[in-house]
Amino acid sequence: HEASQPLRELYYGGWVAPNIYYMGAASVVQFAGLRIGGISGIYKSHDYHMGHFEKPPYDNSAVRSIYHVRNVDVYRMKCLSDGSENAADGDNVAKSRPLDIMLSHDWPLGIEQHGNTEELLRKKPYFRQEIANNDLGSPPNREILDAIRPKHWFSAHLHVKFKATVHHGSAKDTSADNNSPTFASKQNNLALIPSQVTEKAASSSATTFKMDENNAVQAKGGGTHVVDNGTNTEQQQVDPSTTTEFHGLETSSAQCQVGTVGDLTEQMTKFLALDKCLPRRQFLSILHLPVATDKSSQTDVAQDKQAETAEEEELTAPPSYQLQYDPEWLAILRKTHHLNCTERMR
Repeated sequence: HEASQPLRELYYGGWVAPNIYYMGAASVVQFAGLRIGGISGIYKSHDYHMGHFEKPPYDNSAVRSIYHVRNVDVYRMKCLSDGSENAADGDNVAKSRPLDIMLSHDWPLGIEQHGNTEELLRKKPYFRQEIANNDLGSPPNREILDAIRPKHWFSAHLHVKFKATVHHGSAKDTSADNNSPTFASKQNNLALIPSQVTEKAASSSATTFKMDENNAVQAKGGGTHVVDNGTNTEQQQVDPSTTTEFHGLETSSAQCQVGTVGDLTEQMTKFLALDKCLPRRQFLSILHLPVATDKSSQTDVAQDKQAETAEEEELTAPPSYQLQYDPEWLAILRKTHHLNCTERMR
């Protein structure tokens, strides 16, 4: 497992190394126009309702309990908009987009029922009893899945490649979500919208909250990259000398699908889990998601008087992207700060 002590110091997320960002116990960030959420840890019922009580130096018990998920972090994730509701009380505020990507270690509870369960059991026959008892996966992660309905959900933990598609109902039942038994006495109107951070953040999609004030995170690759921003498609030539190749070992019956991901509605979640990074294991899949194109960062190096008849000399630099804070998540952290607890029992 990871080094718990330095990661605990980044409870809200932060840079652990150049170009490696840890999302903390739970958080949401934005990159290239995509909203990316994540929740760390695994579910253990005996620690779920405790505060984040672990303090260094960690004993043998705390070094394990420190990566057990807590209900305060799950509750915050469930406060995110699923994109289907407007602000409360008739406020004339645009609804937030649902998350494009959700990351977790644990699988959501019951996710195996939305894919090829028999194939999963052929690979992992010892899952049969857990599936029969509906115990495979994390109940809190299932609550998050049903509450916020992300477009994609990626997990690990069970060391097997598995795909599933969750079709959500047309209308969201929020009766359970809005009445958390643990926080009901402390809750105070958590119909959160980005405007609760600043009015400017809600009205301007160009607002940038930089996490790294020195270095932009840039996408690099070799050959020709096709970027589809929904209205037009652009080709970008990238210097092959900067190419990093990633090789995944797939069986002939489970090859990675190369191409763009099909349209997803707000009522559908595509789930994907992968295997361990070992030889002959299915540990890598490549998905192509549409991202926003930063046209201001693109340069044309062939604009001069002699370039009129030399179109092949026109080069377009790759877009420059940066990680950004998510305004709605900042609002949630601010409104739920009083729920932070460092005691063993809440």
